[in-house]
Amino acid sequence: MGGNAFEDVSPITFEDYTLLIPQIEARLHVAGVSVVKPLGSTGKAQLMGDIDLAVVHPSRDSLADSLSPDFQTRKFGARQVTLRWPTKNLQAVQVDIMVGNIEWLEWARVGSPQSAVKGAIRNLFLNALLRAHSSGTNLDRTRL
Repeated sequence: MGGNAFEDVSPITFEDYTLLIPQIEARLHVAGVSVVKPLGSTGKAQLMGDIDLAVVHPSRDSLADSLSPDFQTRKFGARQVTLRWPTKNLQAVQVDIMVGNIEWLEWARVGSPQSAVKGAIRNLFLNALLRAHSSGTNLDRTRL
C-alpha cells in the first residue's frame, strides 16, 4: 500500500492525515489553488496509501512549477501533479493532485463503500466496455 511515484513514500494514518492536511492546503493556496477537496478514501479511511486531492488551478504545469522548488514533483497525464511530501513521523507521503472540475473528479474517483472495487478500477472497466462496444462502428476512431 502506498503511492508508487516515489520509492520512499509510506502510507498515512487518518490521525497523521488530520495533522498534515492543513499544511498541504496552506501550501497549495500559496501556489494559487482556490479550492482543495479530498478524493476517494482520502480523509475517510483509517490507513491511506497516499493523499488524493482535487484542486482548482489554471494549469497543471504552472502548479507543478510553483511547487517544484520546495518538493520533488512528477507530472502524470494532462492534469495530475504528484508530490513527495516529507513528514516528521514518516519517511514521506505521496500527494496526488488532480487539477480540474471538482464535481467530476469527485465522481470519477469515488468507490462504493459497499464494494472493495476502487473508482479507478470502475473507470477502467467502463473504458474497456465502451471501447469493445464501439469497436467496428462509426464511433471507432484512430488516435493520432
